[in-house]
Amino acid sequence: MSCRPHKQGAHKGGGVYRYFLFAILICAAAHTVRGERARYSNANRDVFVLPENAALGGADICFARDGVLHSNPAAAPLDSLNKATLSYAGFYANTFSTSMASYMSRVGKNAGIGAGVGYLYVPDIIVTTSLDVTGDGDPIWDPEKLSYTSFSEIAFSIVYGQRILERRGIEVSAGARLHGMRRRLPDDLGYGIGVDAGAVLGLPRRGLRFSLLVDDITTNYIYWGSSYKDISLPRARLGAGWRKEIPYLYGAFTVVYATPDVISDERVWVRWNVEDEKQVLVEEDNAEDLVWSFLYQGRYGLEYFIRNTVALRAGFTRGRFAFGGGLRLFSALSVDFSYALSELDGTYYVSTGYLW
Repeated sequence: MSCRPHKQGAHKGGGVYRYFLFAILICAAAHTVRGERARYSNANRDVFVLPENAALGGADICFARDGVLHSNPAAAPLDSLNKATLSYAGFYANTFSTSMASYMSRVGKNAGIGAGVGYLYVPDIIVTTSLDVTGDGDPIWDPEKLSYTSFSEIAFSIVYGQRILERRGIEVSAGARLHGMRRRLPDDLGYGIGVDAGAVLGLPRRGLRFSLLVDDITTNYIYWGSSYKDISLPRARLGAGWRKEIPYLYGAFTVVYATPDVISDERVWVRWNVEDEKQVLVEEDNAEDLVWSFLYQGRYGLEYFIRNTVALRAGFTRGRFAFGGGLRLFSALSVDFSYALSELDGTYYVSTGYLW
């Protein structure tokens, strides 16, 4: 469930700087290893999403606070609650699924730590290499000669965030996340490592937050063996969020927005063609189309949290809608659900959590 901002005094320690130095050293080590640039080698991280963020269209990089891969590590110290979450998601009529565990805790007055682990499983992948072929090289479909295999990935992350300034109605925090993965293909096994970093600027009196999140701040490195290694480029997103208690509406409203990647030269710009009702590619020299594409690929989310008990959520990104809700029981137990629409089929997310 959504959490409320919590004010604390300024912290003068240097723990955050030691942590960032450690993260930079890891990134520098990864940079020294040459590998093949793979455009989609780290795309799987986008499926490791909890229901709350999925229902908001993946837009919440200002307030979301958890140990898995989609949130901003800089939000870790900005709430007084500790939380443990278990979740499950079935994608495209259960074609594949993810299971996740997340933990987030405050450390002292101005720091937060977290950890998460996720498991992605794709069953029943059809292997057609045993099929006979025609003289033209076309396969001859024979169910008795088919075999099946599977794909899996384990992803883990460790999060640290530190409030580095709080004065005159302004708070600033920074954070980093070390993440790793083990990816098993039918005939290969790869191991990866990367570092994410983020920052949040908050104006608590106005209920505003602005954020920057950089995934794989140098690169994400995957080792497949001595003969092949690949790296994926950083992605950077900007975010804005507003949260306000409105007593006469018996709850709080949260509005969040996140841009698409703003730095990677690997992105593909698309927009919605109203006449044909489909996505189309955008010409790079068409400024108007680029603006509309940027807005179209942005992420938007809205939450109404009623009496700190019931949450209603909706989100939009790239022409797809998501919605969901949550229930908090006894101020400690939470249950959340979301459903995201898709041209292929819908995806559902469920989770249960404990707050203290």
